[in-house]
Amino acid sequence: YLFAIVLAFVFIWLPTYPMMIDIPQHVAQLEVMKELVGRQNAYLNQFLEINWLTTYLVGYIVALPFAFVFSSLVAIKIVLSLAFLVFAAYSRKLIVEFKSDQRPLILVWMSFFGLSWIFGLYSFLISIQIGIAYVYYCIGCYERSNGYYAILISGLLLFFSHGLSFPFFVSMTWYRDWE
Repeated sequence: YLFAIVLAFVFIWLPTYPMMIDIPQHVAQLEVMKELVGRQNAYLNQFLEINWLTTYLVGYIVALPFAFVFSSLVAIKIVLSLAFLVFAAYSRKLIVEFKSDQRPLILVWMSFFGLSWIFGLYSFLISIQIGIAYVYYCIGCYERSNGYYAILISGLLLFFSHGLSFPFFVSMTWYRDWE
């Protein structure tokens, strides 16, 4: 399993620009957001403002502190690396929760680099990880005392991470009889 995680990091960090179609647009949006939050550009502050109620906000908010320290491209690579780690951890937790065979887990991890990766759907890639965490907390909320808070927090994060992921994961967890 460790080899698969290292291979995923090589796939993210080896190329200068990740092989994602829309990644230049997301890097540019993060750069504009950095300028708006930092109030460094009077022209941008006069004509643009951040929509804090958008359903695509979480991916950029997570990358913003890294963008102040590193370049915006490196910040997005850091967030994609963290997203893969969250994906690996929660997919393993779900397999353990359902008492399934763990051998195909590496194949599940490779799905992170599927069509969403190729097309560069950055916000969607981030929201999928939050959605998997949401499903995990919905499944186990009866056994955990803080499960309802985890569902509320992950549900709010899911709503503000992607507009299409939210109804998908909420409808997926609507049916509560998991066994």
